[in-house]
Amino acid sequence: MITPHHTMSSTERVRAALVGGYVDRAPFCFWHHFKPEGSGTRMAELTMEFFRTKFDLDIVKIMPDLPYPAPEQTITLANQWSSLPSLGLDTPVFQQQLICIRALRAQLGKDFPLILTIFSPLTQTFRFVGKTQAIAQARENPLAFEQGLAHWLQIYVC
Repeated sequence: MITPHHTMSSTERVRAALVGGYVDRAPFCFWHHFKPEGSGTRMAELTMEFFRTKFDLDIVKIMPDLPYPAPEQTITLANQWSSLPSLGLDTPVFQQQLICIRALRAQLGKDFPLILTIFSPLTQTFRFVGKTQAIAQARENPLAFEQGLAHWLQIYVC
């Protein structure tokens, strides 16, 4: 049983806060973007150093600093969206994310609060062509746009 004088672990603190229970202090987390240069191992090292070694935060948050691969050709026309390649767990960037997740989980243990932020396919389209252009192309050819996003969305249902 946790008493008001007990110093909680990060796991205890986060779990108690999630259910509205007593906490010795509010769980604390903030985040930072890293430049892992495509390496899941480097991403795990930078994440662990920042969240646990440097700041001893209550939650480790994996940032989406291993972005989706860019389309092979620049998308300038609405009908090009339907030609986006399918992405899956075998896509190199997602393999690197899995390496990062596994490395962090091995270091943190199975119960430590670990959150992974993944940007949606729509957010990624804004990165590649800009928000205004993506919205204009989606309005111009909604079917092609939907088909393109569906190829990228497969990663979420794998």
